[in-house]
Amino acid sequence: MRAMAIVALAIVLLGCGEAGTEIDRWQLRVGDQGASETVDLPRHLAIPDRPITYVLSTRFEVPEPDRGAPLTLVLQHLYASVSVRANGRDAIAVDPESTARYRSSGMQRFVLPAELTSGGALDLEIVVDHRWTQSAWFDVAPRIARGAAGDARFRLVRGLDDGFAIAGISASLVCGLVYVLVFVFDRRRRAEGWFALESTLAAAYAAFNLGVLQALVGVYDAPLTNLGLAGSAIAAVHFTHAQFRLGPPHRAWRWAAAISLLSVLVAGGPFTDTGGAARVTMTIMTANCALQTWYFIKFVRVKPRPLGLVLVTLTWPISCLLALPDFCAWLGFGEILGGLRGAPLGVAFVSFSGFFAMSRDLVGTNRRIDHLNAELSTRVSLLEAKHQEVRDLNDELRRQISARSTDLADMLATVSASAPGEATSGALPLGEILHDRYRIVRAIGAGGMGVVYEAERTTDGRRFALKVLNGTTSRTALARFAREAQIVSQIDHRNVVSIADVDVSPAGVMFIVMELVDGRSLEDQRDRWGDVPWALDVLAQVAEGLAAIHGLGIVHRDLKPGNILTRTSGDGVLAKIADFGIARLDATPAERIARSSPESPTVREGTSPTPVSGPLTATGVMVGTPRYMAPELITNGKNARPASDVFSFGVLAFQLLTNKYPFDVAPSVAVTPSSGKRRSIGEQAPLDARVADVLDRCLAHDQATRPSARELADVLHP
Repeated sequence: MRAMAIVALAIVLLGCGEAGTEIDRWQLRVGDQGASETVDLPRHLAIPDRPITYVLSTRFEVPEPDRGAPLTLVLQHLYASVSVRANGRDAIAVDPESTARYRSSGMQRFVLPAELTSGGALDLEIVVDHRWTQSAWFDVAPRIARGAAGDARFRLVRGLDDGFAIAGISASLVCGLVYVLVFVFDRRRRAEGWFALESTLAAAYAAFNLGVLQALVGVYDAPLTNLGLAGSAIAAVHFTHAQFRLGPPHRAWRWAAAISLLSVLVAGGPFTDTGGAARVTMTIMTANCALQTWYFIKFVRVKPRPLGLVLVTLTWPISCLLALPDFCAWLGFGEILGGLRGAPLGVAFVSFSGFFAMSRDLVGTNRRIDHLNAELSTRVSLLEAKHQEVRDLNDELRRQISARSTDLADMLATVSASAPGEATSGALPLGEILHDRYRIVRAIGAGGMGVVYEAERTTDGRRFALKVLNGTTSRTALARFAREAQIVSQIDHRNVVSIADVDVSPAGVMFIVMELVDGRSLEDQRDRWGDVPWALDVLAQVAEGLAAIHGLGIVHRDLKPGNILTRTSGDGVLAKIADFGIARLDATPAERIARSSPESPTVREGTSPTPVSGPLTATGVMVGTPRYMAPELITNGKNARPASDVFSFGVLAFQLLTNKYPFDVAPSVAVTPSSGKRRSIGEQAPLDARVADVLDRCLAHDQATRPSARELADVLHP
């Protein structure tokens, strides 16, 4: 609305401003030999459509008060390269740049010195270098004004036209640059991209009026201006659709773009009628204004009203009203405001309105984001409190499971020492509900002593792995079974299978409920052995789990492919260590408490492993899988230390990386240490030297030479 007020004020000033004396009758001569004819200005002169020079001449009687004073011949609006002679002498061009190109920017002045006006009469000649159609359009009659700067009307129109053009170029390019960067950095912001195109293309008209476009492309400035305005209007339609999420515009706008381009190509050179391309451009702009007005009427009643509705939809209708003088001039109806052009101001208005609309939208979006962030922060705090509560409950659950399994192990170990008889466990039929809590779904696997089932917890439908002993077993086996639960309950690590429950059913069936890993063991994935990237990923996770186990003073004693389960997760493959049936504790209670300091990544502050009393492995008994057992376990399973698990890890790593066994003869059955010749993993798989070295050290006969699980994890992690 401010733009409309500026134009209204300019019209008032034009009517009130001082104006010189119009000279409307002239003699026209085309070319050097052309006949002279009388013409009245303003009018469009009938000049051939080819490069030629024509001359307008007249005799002007200088009023008595103006004789002996300098005067100025004012050409209020003529897009042509012009020179002026008075009484046979060249007049002084106040705007010499206007004669240096194929056309001027429209506003021209020529000073008539005092010595020429003292005689009382001036024989004037306006020599026009005809280079394009509009250089024959005298839409404003020439005027004689007092002084050397032109009359007040000329100065006002010149100042407003230049100011509007500069404002239009500046606003369009700045706004266009800002939002093209926004679109480049985030291609999802389509509204910003269309606005950047709309704003940048609209700058073409302001650049045309100021003469900037002519300096860049010469005689092609008018065709490019038509394309720019039509393209800007079409981009405005896409911008509105993107801003208000209306979907793609009608395909007729694509045809409009094609017709605009075709009209410019058909127009050809500068002497082809510019009205044809101009009429196409005006039609597209008018259609855009009508569509934007319709959108405003459509959405103004919607509650809540779309943000920025007025700034987006009414911008082009208002801009077209500002451009009405320009429309009339380009369509051949003359200069209705004496050369004042409002379209460049409309260009600036379009750019600033869109800029403010999206800035307002951005501010609103940021406020909503701030509100959502505050709400999210509150919810995160609540979730953290809930998670802490869950962690505390899990810690308490593990403590209770550990205490219960410890009591069972101690009781059964004591009973087995005094009365070494047998106890019955037995297989479970599918569908049976164990201890009123777990429904048996299917058998997952079975070993020499135990059977693992998939079970569903009846309270919440969650699936678990439920392990029971096979058939009739000794009380010592039951004690070892209980100790397995006690050991696993102390481990909290993503690469170790977790425990959920341990109990004895009313029928006397002792069971352990563990995390169900929906995947396969490494033993079942022999087809992937030798896949080095996959193997290194799995081994790094197994090493992390092993480090957590050893940090609690636990020795697994049966690390092998069948006891490593993997499943596919969102981050790739997830590996978990399972089956702690023959695991043992490798430290005194005091040592284990020291290992579970707050610095330990697997035990929370305030918790500590629970000691297990009573030996369950007899001296001189070999425990584990011979192919993966360390040499020190050949004669006595009680010799197991964390280094023994590291040896098993080395065998496992060699197999996963090379699909080969590292020894000619397993160390556990070799006659002498030297009879089990060992291969170097660096010679079998393409590994980093540091990785190959640490894996080779795992298989050393000397326990002191083997690395720790923590060192393995640090080296294997990428």
